[in-house]
Amino acid sequence: MRNARVRIIELRNDLKDVTNNIAKALEAIYDPSSAPVHASSSINAPNSVEEDAIQPFARVDGVAPSSPAAEAVCAK
Repeated sequence: MRNARVRIIELRNDLKDVTNNIAKALEAIYDPSSAPVHASSSINAPNSVEEDAIQPFARVDGVAPSSPAAEAVCAK
């Protein structure tokens, strides 16, 4: 019984560490001011994204009439 409690405590601590690491990584991704500055990053455009990094994830074959998408196409 004692070994099971010790193992549960170890796993909880491991989970806390992993959760904290994920939180730090997400913070670095979504808050550029907290991310470390790299020599290759641009000073004028810290939030710029390379065009090669943007990939389409869906393809629209058609739009239903009177739908919000049809209205958006007509608004252009």
